[in-house]
Amino acid sequence: MTVIRCPKCRARLVVTALAPDQCVECSCGTFVPMPTGRTVSAFWLTMIGAVLVVLGCCVPLVRNMAQYNLRSRASAAYTNLPAIAGAEQAYFKAHGTFVGAGPVPAAVPRLQKVEFVADDGFKAIPWQPGGFVYYQYEVQVAGPKSAVVFARGDLNGDGKQSEFRLEVRPDAPLGEVVAKDPLE
Repeated sequence: MTVIRCPKCRARLVVTALAPDQCVECSCGTFVPMPTGRTVSAFWLTMIGAVLVVLGCCVPLVRNMAQYNLRSRASAAYTNLPAIAGAEQAYFKAHGTFVGAGPVPAAVPRLQKVEFVADDGFKAIPWQPGGFVYYQYEVQVAGPKSAVVFARGDLNGDGKQSEFRLEVRPDAPLGEVVAKDPLE
């Protein structure tokens, strides 16, 4: 048994054994077709629309969270390079020369942290980040009174590396970290 309404007079019509393609005549003379299966009420259409709107609003949030995650990982390079440079300056004051170190780890990390095992250069200054890192760190001695500290990484795993550098001089304050593609 199915109940349908006449679109003209809004009368209720009770239908029992009609096929979906047949019509019923209302008392007002209007022929009302049988529904062709399940109908979706306006409530459910509204609910589906609301869900789609909410999902549409969530997409930018997820995208912003990914960018936030990359920026937070990149902050490690901005923190560690001045620490390495300060350790190099202290080593220079004690020994009169800079010491080269790294690259450690041997391969540039992609997407995830890798263990940092200090080589002889990092042990000499002494500097160690404590565990796992997103970047490869290296100190290159550029001359008798200068060195350059590098951090390289691939945070998003696309094969393109980000590079951070900081120049170190024994008699000058530390400059700013220079970044090339910091969120790569």
